[in-house]
Amino acid sequence: MLNNIVDSIGAFLTGGGNPEDIRSSVLGALPEQETQEAPEAPEVLRQPVIPEVIKFNEPDEFQLPEIEDPGTGKTNLEMFQPIDVRSPETIRSDSNRMADDAAIAIQDIKEDRLGLTKNRGQASTDYLQYLKSQENPNNKGRINVGGQPKYMMFKSVEEKKEKGQSEYEIGYGVKVLDKWLTDKKENWPVIDGVPVNVKEGLTSNQVDSLVNDKLKDYREASKKSLVQWDGMTEEEKYAWTDLSYNGGKGAIRLNKKAKLVADQGYTMEGLVKVFDFTKAGSQRYRGLLKRRLNAYNKAALSVTGAPVVEEYKWGEEVWVKFSSSLRSEKFSKALRDKVNKAGGWYKVPGKGGKPKHVKVGENFLF
Repeated sequence: MLNNIVDSIGAFLTGGGNPEDIRSSVLGALPEQETQEAPEAPEVLRQPVIPEVIKFNEPDEFQLPEIEDPGTGKTNLEMFQPIDVRSPETIRSDSNRMADDAAIAIQDIKEDRLGLTKNRGQASTDYLQYLKSQENPNNKGRINVGGQPKYMMFKSVEEKKEKGQSEYEIGYGVKVLDKWLTDKKENWPVIDGVPVNVKEGLTSNQVDSLVNDKLKDYREASKKSLVQWDGMTEEEKYAWTDLSYNGGKGAIRLNKKAKLVADQGYTMEGLVKVFDFTKAGSQRYRGLLKRRLNAYNKAALSVTGAPVVEEYKWGEEVWVKFSSSLRSEKFSKALRDKVNKAGGWYKVPGKGGKPKHVKVGENFLF
C-alpha cells in the first residue's frame, strides 16, 4: 500500500499535477475501509417504583364473630372455653406431685446434690482423708519423736479378726499381722520398697503408703464381690470398699441381702441394707452405724435421686430418715414405695442400745 502511494505522488510530480489531483490519486490508492457505526449510548437503568406502605385499618386482635346457638342460647365464644376433664382426685394428685417435684428440686439445689461424681484420683484422695477421720479421729498411737510424729501400735477394739491378724493395729485401721511382729525382716511389711519394723513405729508418710496399699487390696476384693461394679460412681465404689476395709475382705459376701440387691443393679439399696452391719464380736456399736451412714451419704451425693440420711434414732429400735423421697433407679421400687410412704423413715433390722437421736452435721456426715 505504501508503494502505491509513493508511485502516485511521483507520477503527478513528474507530470506537473496540482495538489487536488495528487489528493484524489492518493485516496484512490488506499484500500477501502468498512464504515463503523458509532456505539449507541447505554440505556439509563431505571429504579423500580417503591409502592407506598399499605395501611390496614383492621383491629390489632382477631375477633371471632359471635354466633349464637339457637338451641342453647350460648355464643360460640362460651362454647370454646377450655374444660378440665380430670376428676377432682386426679387434679389434687397432680397438684401434690408437682409441688413435691418442686420441693425435691429445691432440696437438691440446697444440698448441692446434683449427681456429680469425682474421677478415681479425686475420689481416692477424698476417701483417704475421710478414712483417717473415721478410723482414728483422735490419732491414737501417735507420739512425737525428735519433733516428728510417729505412729505406734495399739490394741484394736474387740472385733472379728481375719486369719493371720494380731490384736493390734497401727495408723488408720491397718491390722498388724502376726508375722510382722517377728525379728525376721523378710516377714516385715514392705513400704515404699523397704522392709519396715512396725514395732518401732511408722512415720506419717509410711502410714499413708501402707493405707494406700491396703486400700488397693480391699478395693479389688470389693470389685470381685459385686457384679455391677462398673455401673457405679467412684463414691459408690469407695462406700463398698469402706465396708471391706472396716469389716474384712469377706464383709460384702457376709451381707447376703445387700449383695443380692446390689447384684441386681440396686447398688444404693445395697448400701442401705448394710446399715445393720454394726456388730463387733457380740455387741452392736452406734459408731459402726455412723460409719455405714457416712459411707452411704458420700455415695448418695454422687447419685441423682438418692437422698442423704439426715437423722437417725438409736435405741430398742433403730430408725433412719432420708432427706427426701427415694427416686433413683438404684433403689428397687419396693424400697422406694416403702420409704416414701413412711415419710422418709426406714427401720434398720436389729436392736441398738442406749437411746440417742442424732441429726446429720457438716458435709452430711454424722
